[in-house]
Amino acid sequence: MPISSTPNQYLPSVVAERGRQGPARVLVVDDNAAIHEDFRKILCPPSSVAGELLELEEAIFGETPPEEEEQAFDLSFANQGEQGAYLLSSALADERPFLVAFVDMRMPPGWDGVRTAQELWRLDERLQIVFCTAFSDYSFEKMSTMLGRDDRWVVLKKPFEPIEIRQLARSLSAKWQILRSRERELGYLDDLVLKRTAALEKTHKRAQDQALERSRLAARTRRLESLGRLAAAVSHEVNNPLSYLLASLDFVVEGIEEAGPKLSDELREQLQGDIENARHGARRIQRIISDMQLLGSRRG
Repeated sequence: MPISSTPNQYLPSVVAERGRQGPARVLVVDDNAAIHEDFRKILCPPSSVAGELLELEEAIFGETPPEEEEQAFDLSFANQGEQGAYLLSSALADERPFLVAFVDMRMPPGWDGVRTAQELWRLDERLQIVFCTAFSDYSFEKMSTMLGRDDRWVVLKKPFEPIEIRQLARSLSAKWQILRSRERELGYLDDLVLKRTAALEKTHKRAQDQALERSRLAARTRRLESLGRLAAAVSHEVNNPLSYLLASLDFVVEGIEEAGPKLSDELREQLQGDIENARHGARRIQRIISDMQLLGSRRG
C-alpha cells in the first residue's frame, strides 16, 4: 500500500499533540534575586495586572479587543549554573523538560553563562538559551567557537524590556515545541519505514523460497523425465532378447517331452526344475520392463 502524503493519516497523535501543550517550562539562572522577581512579573503576571491592561486598551480604543489565548509559563529559578544543571537534570528525569533557559553571563563564584550553557546542553541539546548580560565578555565569533551551533542561543543585553522577555520566551518555546514535534514525526516515520521494510523483506524472502521450491520441482521433473526416457530405452532393448529367451525355454521343454524314455527320471526332473527357475526369473524381468515402460509413458 503506498504511503500517503497526508500527515494526519499516519501521524494523528503527533500532530494533534501540538494543540495540547501545557505551560511552557522556563528556567532562569541568575545570581540576582531581583532578576528572578522581574521574570516572574513579566512572564507570570497576576490576573489583576492583565485586567488593568484590558481596561486601558478599552479606554484608548473605545472597545474591548478580542481576547487572545495567553501563553502560560511555568518558571523555575537557580542562583548558580550548577544549580541550574541540577534542576534541568531533575526535570528530564520527571519527563518535564525546560523549553527555554535565561542564563546570566556573570555569576561569581560559579560557572559563567557559557560554561552553564555547555553543561545544560550536555543534558538536553534541545534547550533554547538566552544569554542575559550587560557586558561584552565574549565576542559573537568567540561564543560561536565555544558553543558550536548558533541556532539555539541568542544574546539579550541588559537592561532589557519586558516585551523582549515575553517575545523571546514565546517564540523560543514555540520553536522548541515545533522541533520536538518534528522529531516525533520523524521517529514515527522511521518506525513506519522499518515496519514496511520488514514486511517487504518477509515478502521477498517468501518469494525467494517459492522460486527455490519451483526450481527444485523443475529439476526433479527433468530428472524423472530423463529417467523415463532411459527406462523406455532399456525396456525396449531388454524386451526383445527376453522374448527370445522365453521362446527358447518353451522349445527346450518340448524337446524334453519328445525325448521321453531316453532321459533318466533324475535328469528329466533336474532339467524341468532348471527350466522353471529360468522361466520364473524371466517373468520377473518382464514385470520390471512393464513398470519401466509405464514410467516412460508418464514422463516422456
